[in-house]
Amino acid sequence: MMMHFRASAVSRIKLSARRLSTTKSDIDSSQFLVTSRHRTNLIFGANTDVGKTLVSAGLVRQSLQKRFDYDTDAITRYIKPLQCGGSDEAFVRKHCSDLMKKYEGDGASDGIKSQLVTKTLFNWNTPSSPHAASLAELKPVSDKQVLDALIAELSYTHDESSGDFAKTTYVETAGGVLSPSSASPLNNRPHHAAAAAPSNENATSRWGWQTQADLYQPLVGQMPVVLVGDGRLGGISVTLSALESLVLRGYDVAAIILIESPDHDNVLAIREHVSRHMAIRSGSGERLFANPMQSILSLPPIPSDPNEPLDEWYASSDVTNTFRRLDSYLNESWEGQVADLNSLTSSGSDIMWWPFTQHGNLTNNEEPHDVTHIDSASGDDYIVLKNSHDYRCQQRVNMFDASASWWTQGLGHGNSTMALAAAAAAGRYGHVIFPQVVHAPAINLSHYLINENGPGDEWADRVFFSDDGSTAMEVAIKMGMKLYQKRMKVTDEQRDEMEWMVCAQAGCYHGDTLGVMDVAEPSVYNQAQTPWYESRGLFLETPTFGYRDGMLEITHPEGSEPTNGASSTFGSIRQAMDVGARMISRSLFSHYKETIELQWMVYEHSGGPRRKIGCVIIEPVLMGAGGMQFVDPLWQKALIEIAEARNVPVIFDEVASGLHRVGVVSCREIIRSNPDIACYAKLLTGGLVPMSVTLATEETFEAFLGDTKGQALLHGHSYTAHPVGCVSALHALEAYDAVLPDHDKSKGPRMWFDEDQVKSLSHLPLVDKAFTLGTVLAVTINSNDGTSGYDVPSPAVPIVEKLHGKGIFARPLGNVVYIMASPVTSNEECRRLAKILHEAIDEQGTSHVIPENDVT
Repeated sequence: MMMHFRASAVSRIKLSARRLSTTKSDIDSSQFLVTSRHRTNLIFGANTDVGKTLVSAGLVRQSLQKRFDYDTDAITRYIKPLQCGGSDEAFVRKHCSDLMKKYEGDGASDGIKSQLVTKTLFNWNTPSSPHAASLAELKPVSDKQVLDALIAELSYTHDESSGDFAKTTYVETAGGVLSPSSASPLNNRPHHAAAAAPSNENATSRWGWQTQADLYQPLVGQMPVVLVGDGRLGGISVTLSALESLVLRGYDVAAIILIESPDHDNVLAIREHVSRHMAIRSGSGERLFANPMQSILSLPPIPSDPNEPLDEWYASSDVTNTFRRLDSYLNESWEGQVADLNSLTSSGSDIMWWPFTQHGNLTNNEEPHDVTHIDSASGDDYIVLKNSHDYRCQQRVNMFDASASWWTQGLGHGNSTMALAAAAAAGRYGHVIFPQVVHAPAINLSHYLINENGPGDEWADRVFFSDDGSTAMEVAIKMGMKLYQKRMKVTDEQRDEMEWMVCAQAGCYHGDTLGVMDVAEPSVYNQAQTPWYESRGLFLETPTFGYRDGMLEITHPEGSEPTNGASSTFGSIRQAMDVGARMISRSLFSHYKETIELQWMVYEHSGGPRRKIGCVIIEPVLMGAGGMQFVDPLWQKALIEIAEARNVPVIFDEVASGLHRVGVVSCREIIRSNPDIACYAKLLTGGLVPMSVTLATEETFEAFLGDTKGQALLHGHSYTAHPVGCVSALHALEAYDAVLPDHDKSKGPRMWFDEDQVKSLSHLPLVDKAFTLGTVLAVTINSNDGTSGYDVPSPAVPIVEKLHGKGIFARPLGNVVYIMASPVTSNEECRRLAKILHEAIDEQGTSHVIPENDVT
């Protein structure tokens, strides 16, 4: 939210704010609203005992004073989510009592009392950190309980929101920024630290906790932070460390205030630090503390005698004026932030050119309904802002990221460990050039990829870095063609005379760069995109899996059905994926080989002696952009054997399917065959930054050895093996290994979705077939006219719209509706998602209007 949007937008909000009146019919009261009239600040302390509660009380006092001065109906609320020993709530109320007494004679006391709401959500008697108090008193409180209770307090009920008034809420945390939250056995997700269970609990039990900065991260966009710094000796370091911890987690730190010590002027040093030309920025890109004289303030020292009342301190002009300035700045900052939020959708429609989007079909008004405003993200969820029905405010809604952010999401959005790993690499290296260069992140990642836990285990020897999946495939094709020519001893003259082709799968998709666009049949993605497009290959129709009416079966290409009695039905997905067991009876495998060999021979011969297939490209098991089709791995094994018999290199495009997406690190575990070359991206860096790798055998590498530079692999990009990507990848890959529970590989790929729910989906009248593997659940929807593809109206669109209304952010893929979880999504959450998908399809029924389709 950039500052230059604000001047005109703020004035509009100030004019409309007086008319703001929201009723239950306007908005779902279970969600809290984002409006300039309702400001909430999260108060963090740089450490324990820096004066958070003193500052909270001062801000509450200022809000009450303002209410009386301007004769408004404003409500002020103070919320303490976690309290250990004592009562900060009682402190706040005590130090507001003088205001109530002061105005008692004017009859204002009752009004002030009724407009001050204070609440402690969870408390323990033990004066320690919440996690220690939870354990000591055997009073567990989970993260979900804390956030649910807090959001319930922040939600504006019908009675509260029906009047024309402002509301200010202060939420005060416990301890410092990275102090522990409360502990509970229910805090059992990968990001939780595990404390030993109390002595009377099961010895295997663990009470998980996380830092408070991580606990409240899901609310970063709607609760600007007031950071209470440390004014004592050493406080500059403590304050700036706390600030960086908050910024790293995406918080908007609106202001810093500290209580100065008599001999130190810490506020001056902090202002100087943030005033450098290299600005501190929030996760939204906005410069923080653009005016440090207004946003970084100090309070005079408190009385040295702890028994001396603070009434005179609070009533002093210095303290009163400082809190008045801070309150005014927080109001102005929040109004500007809301103005920016309100303008983003229309601004984006005016300036952005979105991928895979026909802008001519977008709603042509100032607030288009078909543009989604993602304000932040946390875990599996997007935090989306939606306009109320009358456009007078916005509603904050959590939506599950069902496309895994185009299949990249690995450890969850807003993961502070990922952010810290990337920041560490950025801080140490930034970016450095790579030709004939080594650095530890690239070397360590390369070793990981080709060793025991990596996708290149037992076959790969070399790692080539590039920037995305499409580029990785461009590199792979260069490698594959050169390797084939070396194997077959093709001379340069012969090479130039040949018509080089690939063998790939029908409906495949390997990226949007010009070379790999040619490795596909004509489609909406390539044919009209460039006049240079020329399909260059044999594209084999594939047999695919799916549940139909509760039966798991293979759908064979028309005209390629087996006639040798081979079975095409299975009792379970595990059975279907057990290629080793299926090879015992080789009838279907033999049928596949015969069919492929015939097609291969006919294709090469039809092109004359110049046509030659130089490499085979496979999307192992899952064809993602091809419509979430699950290809029979036995068929792919047959294709690999045929390629190997002809000395044709095999390339695995595992950009989408690799690294646990379908329940295995590499699909070679399912197919039981090794490639010569393989490509990985998407999940590689945990969904944080773009990077890809092309793994290759030593034989492939040696094909490029020679005496001249022209014989080398002349491919690269400016950010090859960038350290931020390498460290992010190392962190993500090791995290997958650490957080995924032990799995018996003999039971087949790891499964996230429940197979019985998939069977149930396949019985719905609208469903053609349904299937799941790993983190992917895909449902193909019947079309009324039997058509499919990306350039025809899709029956999946209205179902996706229903999912949006149910809190699932999905996107149609042709006539397929899919949900893609992350490797750290729980099985319980996947069961919930599958249930909602079932409801959405069932509600759509058999009679529906098919709208114009968005191709992704």
